Amino acid sequence: MEDKILDLIAKMYEDLSTKMSTISTDVKDMSFKIDKLEVRMDRMDSKMDKIESRMDKIDSRMDKIDSRMDKIDSRMDSIEKKLDNKADKADLLRLEYKLEENSKALFDGYKQVYEKLTVLEEKVVKQDVEIRVIKSAGI
Repeated sequence: MEDKILDLIAKMYEDLSTKMSTISTDVKDMSFKIDKLEVRMDRMDSKMDKIESRMDKIDSRMDKIDSRMDKIDSRMDSIEKKLDNKADKADLLRLEYKLEENSKALFDGYKQVYEKLTVLEEKVVKQDVEIRVIKSAGI
């Protein structure tokens, strides 16, 4: 009877040892996966910082464009006042041509900035989705 009890205890010890070994391996695997996820999160943080930096640059450029537009408006007001006093048809044609060139250049600049902003917004949305996927993975 004692032999049976000792055999049972030995078998239970062996089973527990096997299960503990498996749990230990699983914990190591989880730890490795968590480390990999932390590295990926660090990379994503770095990318987000770069995106924020680019957005700041775009904001700065937009402010410069706004400033230039304000200057153009004030110059146009000044020109209109002068034209009221002195303008003839040749002066008006020359000014219209110059204004058209300036507005085309400004519109092209605005369009380029808008396109870059759209691309950055798409990247931010993609990053948000990736973050949600990682968070939903239980980390």
